[in-house]
Amino acid sequence: MEAIGKLNFGWLTMDADCRILDIDAHAQAIIAQSNDIFTDSSGKIRLADRKSHGKLVQAIADFASSTSSPPKLFHISRDPWIDMLVNPVEAGFFHTSSAPVAALYLHCEGERRLASTAQHAQPASGYDSFLFPVQGTWIDGLGRLLMVA
Repeated sequence: MEAIGKLNFGWLTMDADCRILDIDAHAQAIIAQSNDIFTDSSGKIRLADRKSHGKLVQAIADFASSTSSPPKLFHISRDPWIDMLVNPVEAGFFHTSSAPVAALYLHCEGERRLASTAQHAQPASGYDSFLFPVQGTWIDGLGRLLMVA
């Protein structure tokens, strides 16, 4: 777990109303440091960008109706650099008081990530996201690692 902490990576689970059911300390710290992702007074995740927030709410609704919906990737902010992978959760995968429909994995880099213009030319292949190929590759690999674990 120390290696995960060095990656500045955290996770949380959400119900169909985007309410946080469970969250680890790393995700809490990432959210606390950002102005672009936050929780409201009812414990729901909110994204500052309204368009992105709408896409997140739609993804959660899709996951609530079908766990076979594909994971969604979001780029939350550039400074600090925050990416989010949102996965559907199958019943019984997490043991919480309410049934989660999604698991969110947050990754944060403390300083602005610099990338060549070539990396910014194409969105992440195969994903409906704001990420560029280098970030899509990282998130895809992380998602596979978490599925194995």
